[in-house]
Amino acid sequence: MDAAENLNCYAGSASGIIYFLNDNGSCMEVLQADGAVKYLLHYAHKDLIIVITENMVIGQFAMEEDGSISEVSRIKISTRSKENPTVWVGLGLLAISTVCAF
Repeated sequence: MDAAENLNCYAGSASGIIYFLNDNGSCMEVLQADGAVKYLLHYAHKDLIIVITENMVIGQFAMEEDGSISEVSRIKISTRSKENPTVWVGLGLLAISTVCAF
């Protein structure tokens, strides 16, 4: 394995817990989100984790060396839709859509 290879990652759960998993197999709970985690995104340009919950709370979190995360910002948006597809559409720009049934 290359010494520069980073095998650490984060995982979100339906219970709202976000875990840090490191390359030696350890798992650490780093956050209890406001509801089930729908999206867990990495914003590589600023090395942030973006968390979007089923309650449409969107949080930005800075990653620390030890795997812990610290909140940078958090907002709640409103939508009537249960399905809200989310994609990166530019550098630091997310598009969140609502699914409408006509």
